[in-house]
Amino acid sequence: MCGIAGIFRRDGAAVDDAEVARMLRVLVHRGPDDEGIYLAEGIGLGHRRLSIIDVSAAGHQPMSNAAGTTWITYNGELYNHRELRLELERSGCRFRSQSDTEVILQSYERLGTDCIHQFNGMFAFAIWDAQRRSLFCARDRIGIKPFYYVDDGRQFVFASEVKALLAVAAVSAEPDVGSLLDYLTFAYVRGERTLFRRVRKLLPGEMLVVCERGSARSLYWDATFDESDKRPEPEIVEELTTLMDDAVRRQLQADVPVGTHLSGGLDSSLVTGLAMRHHPGRLFSFNGRFAEGPDYDESRYARAVARHVNAELMDVLVDEKNFVPHMAHLVWHMDEPTAGPGLYPQFMVCRAARTHVKVALGGQGGDEIFVGYPRHRDDLCMGLVLSALRGWGNAGSGYAVRDALINVVRRGQERSVLSLLFRGLEPLPSPRAIRHLLQRSATSWGLAVDDAEMLSSPFASGLDGGRTPEKSKSLLNGLLYHDLKHYLPSLLHVEDRTSMAVSLESRVPLLDHRIVEFMARVPSLVKFPAFRFKHLLRQVATPILPELITQRNDKKGFPTPLMLWLRRLRSDRTLTDLLSARSLQRTGLFRRDPLVGHEGDMWRTWTVLNLELWCRVFLEGSWAAAETCVHPGGP
Repeated sequence: MCGIAGIFRRDGAAVDDAEVARMLRVLVHRGPDDEGIYLAEGIGLGHRRLSIIDVSAAGHQPMSNAAGTTWITYNGELYNHRELRLELERSGCRFRSQSDTEVILQSYERLGTDCIHQFNGMFAFAIWDAQRRSLFCARDRIGIKPFYYVDDGRQFVFASEVKALLAVAAVSAEPDVGSLLDYLTFAYVRGERTLFRRVRKLLPGEMLVVCERGSARSLYWDATFDESDKRPEPEIVEELTTLMDDAVRRQLQADVPVGTHLSGGLDSSLVTGLAMRHHPGRLFSFNGRFAEGPDYDESRYARAVARHVNAELMDVLVDEKNFVPHMAHLVWHMDEPTAGPGLYPQFMVCRAARTHVKVALGGQGGDEIFVGYPRHRDDLCMGLVLSALRGWGNAGSGYAVRDALINVVRRGQERSVLSLLFRGLEPLPSPRAIRHLLQRSATSWGLAVDDAEMLSSPFASGLDGGRTPEKSKSLLNGLLYHDLKHYLPSLLHVEDRTSMAVSLESRVPLLDHRIVEFMARVPSLVKFPAFRFKHLLRQVATPILPELITQRNDKKGFPTPLMLWLRRLRSDRTLTDLLSARSLQRTGLFRRDPLVGHEGDMWRTWTVLNLELWCRVFLEGSWAAAETCVHPGGP
């Protein structure tokens, strides 16, 4: 895991090494082990290295081919680099290092941009081809590693984080109000846009070729939810078990200490159990807990798993001590706020883990891939009942409408269904429902946004950009496709920033693209029978984990006691000042104080706190000095 940056000037003008160095200076946390800069006519590449595989100087980046005509700056890990190396060697390639970086470089030399289809891993990279005078940029299929850029037609600037782009004199921090509306409505910004007006991001599974004449952006991978796997369930479970075991085995590769995150939930517990099969010696696992009572403490489950698989559990107590300065630090690292208060304990656990290991495997992605959220059941059932009321039957899902109706009534959602019916709306993520939600959100928050900006929101045309109907054959798969393409990247943003803030490489084996593709082929009634969450994952876990874990139904996530903390911190002057939202109102982004009338709303309070800090750090202050101003004293 590393930090990458670069500048390409289409007119061939020289790139100042001091400018690239400034970009790298704000990425030191991503790669404290080494730094490199490559300069040539019209191009400057920079790299900050976190040494994981081949920690010798042979893995230094930017790295070139033997002739010095092709250069790469790369962030991530290639989990099949050993197999690809053997294939390349058989074809005549000679290697100078044991790094996966060189495997990517040699693959590009042999196959060009088609090399991307061979890679199993998490990555974001840029390859400069001096002979073609082109820059080949790509992001991994799921979006685990970030890639941001600004292209003004004259120069193309890219980096792992937005703050590195802002180090370039020609790039300014202007807010994008349409994207801000997305964040206020959904807690993340969908699509290529960001909260910064000119900054774009490569989406999961995208590549971009930049040359003197312009650029060409394309999607090289997408998941197809076609329900084509018609095998008996035992055969599906057997293959899924093999895939998951192989994914964890591959992702344990490292030349540095490796551990796991262990919350006590099914996903991280299974990853830890599988890791123990392949990890030689003692495996450190890390659990975060709160002292506010059983509603906020899952550590007993983590301890049960650690005992069962013989892992060494490190307990991390997370409290409100230094919460405010740490949040300021985190907002700087995040670049743009996203997701909920779980961001904070996730950072604190990563911080503790980094004192013992340099790599940690976690269970991110289990809910999105294996059907783990209550909203999956609720939205599916509402959709089924709506279809029946409109005379569409069960929309070809195979689920019984009677069972869906029972779930709707049990959860008191009858009024929601009737409201959708009379408004002529579908449940999320239908485009009309999205537009209705955006309008309500803009009014509720008092956001200074006009109709044109609202319609420019990437959500205004629907959550899927129009692709979901082609990619799914059922209501459930439409929901899962949405999560994969839009919600999951926001969680991976948090995963990347909270770990990279302390120079920890975070790996997510449940998101191996082979597993994602496999689950997309499994019929809805097999992966979510009788609305049973994570049905297939539980079967994989049954021979590995205790029944206490495999039969858990009290999903908590990372339930942070934010409002309890804020009440205890009510005399903190800095916090009081932040929650006044002075900067948000001063910038004209809001027409009124967004917290008035909503003082007891945890999500709203969290959102205002994050946006106010973001506004002060990036819009009002000297952002280049922000880390010094807000850093609470080191990792």
